[in-house]
Amino acid sequence: MSVATALCFLAVCWAVTANAINANISRKQSSYGQRLIRFLVRTMERLAGRPWRRLSLLPIQFFARGILFCLGFFWIDTTGTPASIDEAVILVANHTSMWEVLYLFYVFGPSALSRVENLKIPGLSAVLQLSESYFTDRSDKTSCKEASVMISKHTERARLDPNRANQLLIFPEGTTTNGSVVCAFKTGAFRPGVAVQPIAIRYDWKFHNPAWTLDNMGIMRNLVGMYLQFVNKMHVTFLPVYSPSEDERRVAKLFAANVQRLIATAINVPTSDMSVSHVMNVIQ
Repeated sequence: MSVATALCFLAVCWAVTANAINANISRKQSSYGQRLIRFLVRTMERLAGRPWRRLSLLPIQFFARGILFCLGFFWIDTTGTPASIDEAVILVANHTSMWEVLYLFYVFGPSALSRVENLKIPGLSAVLQLSESYFTDRSDKTSCKEASVMISKHTERARLDPNRANQLLIFPEGTTTNGSVVCAFKTGAFRPGVAVQPIAIRYDWKFHNPAWTLDNMGIMRNLVGMYLQFVNKMHVTFLPVYSPSEDERRVAKLFAANVQRLIATAINVPTSDMSVSHVMNVIQ
């Protein structure tokens, strides 16, 4: 556990430092040192062809995989091939736990559509901002509509200049489930009407379900359960890039339902017409 803690600490330190540099660069009145940093950043952009943030995230991507290894994910079974940004700007996956987020961040280094509450988490906030992620308040209907606009703008920016944009990771269910069903997808990721890569994620467990649900929430409870299980297994299926038909471009709900069905079939679980938010309202 000490190794995992050390890796988490180092990743957070790197993220906070890089975020501080980014904040300093954006100030109008800059010192000589800040002007030097700006010059180096622009030089990196010209040489690498991608924003410096991409380079800043590389160490964190490898730390993410290291953390998973220390948590018992010694190997991760994968099927299929991750799509490039030229093939699919938007990545959509079912959502069970925070652990698949770490793995997909390791593989893609993407931007993400995240709930605004994550901005309050030290370290994670810096990583999300460095990856140029977008934030939404699930309790605000206006914010949800704005999320659709942000997704459309991101896909357009990536289409015009893919070398200076990240792929966008979205979990259309809206929150985590216990993995026994794929709940109804929200339509925001599908409204732009562009190709997406569906990603199906499944955990095989015997004593402890890594799912981040109401009866298993809390970082310490989840960590202890995973350490006691010792070996944890995650299966990730990168499905072929899905290009929408004309009907699906016109009707985002149809597009979302068809991708939901593909992901559910890949992990051999049923789909549900109920959204997670609807289930939460019933529980409350």
